Amino acid sequence: MNRNGGNGEIVQAEQILMDSSSERVTAVRHCNGRDWWVIGQHGFDEKLFVWLMDSSGIHKQIHQIYDPQFLRIKDHHWIGGYMKFSPNGNILAEHNYSINGNITSLFIGLHKFDLNTGYFYNSLNIEYKDYHIFYNYGLEFSPSGRYLYLTESFIRQFDLKHWNADSIANSRVNIARINVLDCPSLCKDGKIYLTNLYKTFVSTINNPERKGLRANFEYKAIDLGPNQVPQGAPSPARGLMWPFRTFIKGEYEVCKQSRHKYFISDPCSHEPVQWTILDSAQLKTAQGLDTVDVYFPRPGTYRIAAAYPVRCGFKSDTITIEVNECICNTKWKSTLKDTQLCYLGNITIPYQTNAQYVKINQNYFYPDDSIVIKQIKADTCLDITLSNFFGCDTKISLLYRCL
Repeated sequence: MNRNGGNGEIVQAEQILMDSSSERVTAVRHCNGRDWWVIGQHGFDEKLFVWLMDSSGIHKQIHQIYDPQFLRIKDHHWIGGYMKFSPNGNILAEHNYSINGNITSLFIGLHKFDLNTGYFYNSLNIEYKDYHIFYNYGLEFSPSGRYLYLTESFIRQFDLKHWNADSIANSRVNIARINVLDCPSLCKDGKIYLTNLYKTFVSTINNPERKGLRANFEYKAIDLGPNQVPQGAPSPARGLMWPFRTFIKGEYEVCKQSRHKYFISDPCSHEPVQWTILDSAQLKTAQGLDTVDVYFPRPGTYRIAAAYPVRCGFKSDTITIEVNECICNTKWKSTLKDTQLCYLGNITIPYQTNAQYVKINQNYFYPDDSIVIKQIKADTCLDITLSNFFGCDTKISLLYRCL
């Protein structure tokens, strides 16, 4: 970097690290704070290649070849689009799909990664099918890594709170029905910005740490005037944007007189943590631990801060918690009263509810929507769960008789 008047000079060019590469390459900072792990994905299977980059450059010797072996790679399967690490660097996510007739199957690959040793381990495959997907390309994490957002025919949110494929798949919420939002990008203000191919605006997810529709998707949030956006958005190596941030995980919206756990998700070893509980919340565990219990006595806005010393200063994070009264009175109304259907008949069941989430037979719907049953051949039961942001779930079972 000192050559060419400080502008740098290429001293070795065209070094082949991997043949038949896909478009996916990313990097994440090593636990030592100086070196980097570079990850690429093969173009014809799902193998992940890991290289170490330090002050002497990138090491051509492959550090690891990792094959999760859970994707059925066929001619109609596509590996492309974004592959990203969570902000703290311990999870790599990739978004794949295959098309078989008019059904598109989507696959989310989630891989744990050790920032100290540079090895992948413990992968999950999340698969779901949809008739209304144009294609998929982008993905992004919330700042804490709790939520994962995917863009295709919908913007979908997945909750990674529990490392379990079924739990993550069942947490899916559609937060917007906007086609071809290509590339989401997390920025320093904590918002996710979404480009739209050849359009003259940028959309935003304003509160990506909030669950479901509370994430607050804003379509056309920024007008770019006559300037069109390309297919793509910045995707810097993880560790560049927040080098001195530790990441607090936990619930951001809770009920009054409740107790919740919060923890820092820094995957590297570190000094004891100093917690600061602001605005009259009560710390219920000792200092120095990675996890604390906090009690919230009354409604309001509370802040939790965590910090510990590092070689060049401190790593820290502060989050804001909204504490609510949580008085729920969930209602459900359907304008269709008849529960008897003809054999091979079709029926549309419109409904209204004041719940924030509607889950019917493991699929999420909007509060004012309709259920479509096609070509009924047998008695059909609908298991309906009505949820609010802070609990208060109501369960309803409706049986439709086939005549």
